Amino acid sequence: MNKVALVGIDLGKHSFHLHGQDGAGRAVFRKKLSRLQMMRLFGNLPACTVVMEACAGAHFTARELNKLGHVAKLISPQFVRPFVKSNKNDFVDAEAICEAACRPSMRFVAPKTADSTPSGHPVHDYPAGHSTHIRPSVPRPSGRAVGAQRRRFCIVSLRRPAPSISSSACASIRP
Repeated sequence: MNKVALVGIDLGKHSFHLHGQDGAGRAVFRKKLSRLQMMRLFGNLPACTVVMEACAGAHFTARELNKLGHVAKLISPQFVRPFVKSNKNDFVDAEAICEAACRPSMRFVAPKTADSTPSGHPVHDYPAGHSTHIRPSVPRPSGRAVGAQRRRFCIVSLRRPAPSISSSACASIRP
């Protein structure tokens, strides 16, 4: 595998499909790897150009591959789609990414730095009762079943407010 010049990666959540080409554009390898296996492969591979579709995870992967000495490039998915030759699957997508990267007029996306990517989930400032609103997880009944469902879930709708008990009435109840 020392003659690999270009590697196309189709990114997934748990598995990554790789298509490697030499300088003449001939396929050298096609592999399906996990993230750890992929990083080990690129750690043992001599420096080459690695191309992938631009998405949220691609920016992180591009930064990690740049640390290993490879040249990572990102292509917008709309520019890869015309190069898919046959039925769409992950290996064909990885090959199409390589084919698109070989075009001299291809425009690449610059990988984002770690500072410019958001970390974690955004924090929302909701009103106090918003997150505590409880809804039953069963489908809403209609007709006569409504009353039965209310009794089942102990949902009571008061037509008028409950009477307040005065302190003198409470004192007469106590022993």
